[in-house]
Amino acid sequence: MPLETLLPRLTGPNIPDWDRALTSYLLWHGAHRVLSGDEAEPYRRSADPHAPSDEHVVFPPAQVAGSAPPRVGARTTPDWTDSMQVEWEVWRAKEFKVRAVLQMTVGMEDYREIKTMWSAHQLRAEQYMYLRNKYARYFF
Repeated sequence: MPLETLLPRLTGPNIPDWDRALTSYLLWHGAHRVLSGDEAEPYRRSADPHAPSDEHVVFPPAQVAGSAPPRVGARTTPDWTDSMQVEWEVWRAKEFKVRAVLQMTVGMEDYREIKTMWSAHQLRAEQYMYLRNKYARYFF
């Protein structure tokens, strides 16, 4: 079934329906925990808040989550095993599904706002709230 028949394009007045459909779709595909942040990227460490340049080491500016596994220095461990790679690739598939669904169901203006966010969870934490606030008048 085409995505357009399952998920409406966000227009503003339909944000409650869009929000419900998005959540249901991601639950159905097992990717909702990535959006909520309950399933974070495996083996990527947090940036040190006391070292401003560390943000660029952990989250390279030219990438988005899932572009490449975390490099040494950005990982929680110096080793990278085959099983870690498999676990990371399973997570990446979910991350890309959430990102793609969000990008395909918003208008061009909103797409520009969300396309460069690092991760689907960041989209939820920052830009997803932007969308909800932008269209707040349509919530009950």
